[in-house]
Amino acid sequence: MRSDFANGETRLLCWQRVREYAVPPAMIESATARRAAGDWAGA
Repeated sequence: MRSDFANGETRLLCWQRVREYAVPPAMIESATARRAAGDWAGA
């Protein structure tokens, strides 16, 4: 068994878990545009 994954997770299961909590790129772009426009509360 490989030791580089917690609890023996496969690479696919590891990435599925990461993506579950990842921020979508569109949300990052939207927040960046709002910050650039000075809308810190909306970002």
